[in-house]
Amino acid sequence: MGLKHPILLGRYLKYRGSADKPKVVGLETTLKQITVQKMSVTRFGDGELKWLLNENSYAFQEGSEALSERLKEVITATDAPKLAICIPDVFNGLSQYMPQNKNAWIELIARYNHAWRPYLQAQSVFYDANMSRFYIDRRDKSQTAYYFELLKQIWQDREVVIVEGQATRFGVGNDLLSNTKSVKRILGPAQNAFDQYDAIMDIIKEQVASDALILIALGPTATVMAYDLAKLGYQAIDIGHADLEYEWYQMKATQRVALNDRYVNEVEGGSQVAESEAPDYHAEIIATIRED
Repeated sequence: MGLKHPILLGRYLKYRGSADKPKVVGLETTLKQITVQKMSVTRFGDGELKWLLNENSYAFQEGSEALSERLKEVITATDAPKLAICIPDVFNGLSQYMPQNKNAWIELIARYNHAWRPYLQAQSVFYDANMSRFYIDRRDKSQTAYYFELLKQIWQDREVVIVEGQATRFGVGNDLLSNTKSVKRILGPAQNAFDQYDAIMDIIKEQVASDALILIALGPTATVMAYDLAKLGYQAIDIGHADLEYEWYQMKATQRVALNDRYVNEVEGGSQVAESEAPDYHAEIIATIRED
């Protein structure tokens, strides 16, 4: 398996042989059901699952007890209509992933499965959190174009409002959003967006029509926000790194790389972002909320 720590590998192998694993709907079905049923989407990746335990801090978002409690509320929720609660499809096998990603998940499951277990049993079925991350980590990339077509159908002919960090620039300079009816943007802080949660929510409630599709790219803040917005009657999707995946796919990149015009939190130098010269992007911004 490539993992050199024998204790962790032993723990993972014991877990793999157990029966109490969460059920995760497949990627294709997840994407199709979001479109057909106009579902909201809240996603728990490795970062959110660690923030849930208050054991995670990245440069762009410090962990806190408040964030941890909200994430626990979301993953166990039963009160939001048409909400797809998503976790990665890693708990029933890892053969679909590149070796580095596969080994990272072996270690994470070995370390945290016991703590995660109560939350991973909260839903009878989860959806696939990698509905926005199906290129760079997958061994078989032959279906990537098809998955992007399914993803783009979610916002086909929709009025879209993007809630994102100040240098995220989701869909700027590519055709990922070319099939929308319109695009508007609300910019949150590039770092620690959760600290401005109420301010961002207030702007959305004041300025966004109830029939708009809201795409949120704000790290774990998006996980919570999509849930709260779904309860208010919006269709809101925690869209995460889909735009970065699309850029890497178009570049035929084989690993994560920095991009000149976008914030990439997962690579060295990814926070050094050039100013955007795209006039359409600036015209789409309807509000900006900065750090205190």
